[in-house]
Amino acid sequence: MQFKSGALLLTCLALSGCQLIQTGSKFENLSNEIMLSHANKVQRISDDIDLFFSQTERERLLNQLTKGLENEQSMRLSGIDKHTSARWQIELQPTEWLAIEIQRQATATVDEQQDFEFMDVPYRANTTLNIRHQPSLQGNKIGVLEKGDVFNVIAKVSEQPWYLVTQNGVIKGYVHKDYVSSNIIYRDVLSTQPNPLTTPNYVAQPQQSSLQPKVNKKITGIFICRQFSYQFFKQANNQSGMYTACRKQKNIWYIEPVNARAKYG
Repeated sequence: MQFKSGALLLTCLALSGCQLIQTGSKFENLSNEIMLSHANKVQRISDDIDLFFSQTERERLLNQLTKGLENEQSMRLSGIDKHTSARWQIELQPTEWLAIEIQRQATATVDEQQDFEFMDVPYRANTTLNIRHQPSLQGNKIGVLEKGDVFNVIAKVSEQPWYLVTQNGVIKGYVHKDYVSSNIIYRDVLSTQPNPLTTPNYVAQPQQSSLQPKVNKKITGIFICRQFSYQFFKQANNQSGMYTACRKQKNIWYIEPVNARAKYG
């Protein structure tokens, strides 16, 4: 397998924890097994927080965790709940970049030979705009989005202002980021579902018919994950845990259902 540009692979290999895997499917839904694993992990963290902290401190803790995840360096976060007198401490490990190759159904004319950063975030069009076959204003127009149309961004072209978009599970092409808006600006790590692109054990979703021919295409990109551990204290009571969080876009992280490094090792 090769990256379109060696720069992405070299950058990935130069960073801690970068690994390369392959997976493939059509439009993915998370399997029941993965959903249950994710729900159990989220419930464990949520229950631990509720045993020690007020709702106000819970929100502050999760907000600080998201901010900390956006910092690529290892760091320690801490706080005290003025209502319950309980203390918390979170240790964040350095960012790990993971490379992955997937197969997705796409409009035949889409140029998939780009370097991508995987996302999985719903967006909407701010105006009528063209979908292009490659990330360039010179790219052929292969579709149109009307103002208010909703679609899913599965990846950003690395170091370029272009998004790779899907509708009804099919990759349609590229849109410029200046003419679209994310439907999600912030969501705490316990409220965000895993990214099907980077999670094994997919369940294929039936495709809707289209006038344009579709083919399966391989897409290579990267995403990032971070391990974190927490400890909650109140008098002689304490609770702890260790998990992995992965990123969809800025301020949107989710709890990985399985250990990312072990999964891709």
